[in-house]
Parts: sequence; C-alpha cells; structure tokens
Amino acid sequence: MKLRKLLVIFFVTIFFIYLSSEQDLEPIENLNIEIGAGFDVIKNKSEDVIYKITRAVYIFKWNQEVSSKSIESYGITMGKTRQDAGRKVSKREVRGQEHAILISENQAMYGISNLIDIVFKNPGVNDNAVIAVCKGETAPYMELKNVQYPSALNYIQDLVMRLKEFNFYSKENDILNLYIRVGAEGRSVVLPYLEIKNNDIEATGTAVFKDDKLSTILNMEDTRTMNILRENRGKGILSLKDTSKNYLDFYVTKSKRKVKCIKEGEKYSFMINLDLTGSLITNQLYKLSLNLSNKNKIEEALAENVKKSADNFIEKMKNEIKVDCLELGREAAAKYGRRKVEDWDKVISDSNIKVKVTVHINNYGRGEF
Repeated sequence: MKLRKLLVIFFVTIFFIYLSSEQDLEPIENLNIEIGAGFDVIKNKSEDVIYKITRAVYIFKWNQEVSSKSIESYGITMGKTRQDAGRKVSKREVRGQEHAILISENQAMYGISNLIDIVFKNPGVNDNAVIAVCKGETAPYMELKNVQYPSALNYIQDLVMRLKEFNFYSKENDILNLYIRVGAEGRSVVLPYLEIKNNDIEATGTAVFKDDKLSTILNMEDTRTMNILRENRGKGILSLKDTSKNYLDFYVTKSKRKVKCIKEGEKYSFMINLDLTGSLITNQLYKLSLNLSNKNKIEEALAENVKKSADNFIEKMKNEIKVDCLELGREAAAKYGRRKVEDWDKVISDSNIKVKVTVHINNYGRGEF
C-alpha cells in the first residue's frame, strides 16, 4: 500500500512537471542559441570608451539547414550592450552552449576584468568555452565564411583545443581558468593569439597579460619556449638541424616540470627541472642503425638546445617583458607564505633562475635498428 502511494505521488509529480515545462517549449527555429561572442572597445573623443559586443547565434531553418549570424551591440557599459541588443533580436535567447569568446587587442589593452565580471556572473554561460585574443577587431573573425563550420567560432574552438597537441600550449584556455588566474597571487594570464592570414584563422603566438591588461604578444618561437617552461604535460616538436638535408625532429609526447625555490634574505632563486620524453619522427642526422650510442648524443644535443632557448627566454622575460610568465611567484608564495610580496613580477625579474633539461627517447619509429 505504501509503495502504491509513492508511485502515485511520483507519477503525479512528473505529470505536473511536464505540464509546467510544456509551456516553455519552443521550436528550435524560434530560438537564438548563442555560439559565442567577441569583445571590443571603441575610444571616443573624450577618451572614454564605447563597449562593443558581437554575438554569434545559430540560425535553424525548417529544411534542417544550420547557419549563423552576428549581432552587434554597443553601450557605455557592458550591461548597456545587452539593452542595445534587445532592439535587434526577434527570437528568445538561449545561453549555455557557447563555444568560444574572442577578445580584441584594444579590449585586452584596456583591461578584461569587466569582461570577466559580466561573463562569469551569468550562471547560464558555458564556463568551458575557449577564450583567445585576436589581432584587430573581433567581427571579421566571427564573420569569416572560409571555414566548413556553421560559425567561425566553432572552428576557433576546435583550433584552440587542438593547440595542446603541438607547440606545448596549455589545454586550460577557457573562461573558468581565466577567472581563476586574474588577480590570483603569483599567477599570470596567457592566452592564444589569433590572426587572419590568407583568409584563414591561425594561432601566431601568445598574448601575455600583466594583471588584467595586455602586456606583450609573443611570437611562436618564444611561445613554444615559454610553454615548455610554464606547463606540465605539454606536447610539441623539437628539432636539430645541420643542413636542409641533415636534421632530425623529436616529438615530445610528455613533458614534466618541477620547480625548486630557495629564499636567501630577500632574494629568491629558482631551479626549473624539465623532463621531456618522446619519439624520433625524422632522423637524417645520426645513423642509429650503425651506432646505438648516438642515442645519448641526440638526447644531450636536444637538451642543450632546449636549455639555450630557455636561458634566452628567461633573460628576455626578466629584462624586456618584466612579467612572471612562468608563474614562479606561485611556487614561492606556496612555500614561503602568501601576501608577503606586493609585486611578484618585480621579484621574479630580480631572481636567479636556472634550468636543467633531461631528454628521453623512448621510440625510434620504423627503419631504426
């Protein structure tokens, strides 16, 4: 008898939930499902700014065709842009399916704390949407039709997520991780930097932030080196070249990074230990089939090459960039206490930083005996 009552209550509850939800159901053709957004600022004569947000939404048609369109809105505050967008949409908006967020250079230089504030405070926004900085305004990227996707933002999402397979990029380029890093002690924000080249979108480097403002843009060479020194579990290709015909390529399938920090008085010293494991994917430099001892020579040569690049980048970071791109302040704060240093960027620039690199070849590919 008790079981029957429970079953009756269960089915009655389900029935009323169905009736209440049925009133909110709409055909997908009557909805604007947001794909992502681009954030820009436009300076006016009074040195104030107008915020511009370009949002991309899916367009579903009765013949099951899927496309997208962009909606531009403007406002003197981020919130006002929503008010402006309300004049330009004829369908109910649905959030939570965002694929990518783009930040223009102007917006990045002006600051991204207000952007993070409005995006993260909206519980309907997808925290896992990827985020990147682009050269120029965001609209040309979002409206690019040269990609085989409903929207260029779908392509940008896949592009940013695939960066972790090569060039040692982090896989944590999303809204949630951006929110965590901005303002956190000893942390720094670095985001993929995108450009349109030959009517296509590609990653050409990294945008480095100091606090919430864009500080500098690294080229791909410096990006790879920074990523090796900064990230764990990175993947990418290292090369040794004698001539155009004599070279080898080593694909790092697993990188490990360990940092040791020592404080003497007010001076900090860091030792970054890098352990790189992977396989040879080309080898026209050393004949392993004739001399297996060349394995050690290759490992040592690769390690020396990485260390040289790392030392050069660290000097550049300390004397030119002057931002703790490697998040060494985080390691120091964890060991010696938080909130004891006002400016970790300055402290790291004055610190001793050394690098030790070890390379392990665990696969030679076919043809090496």
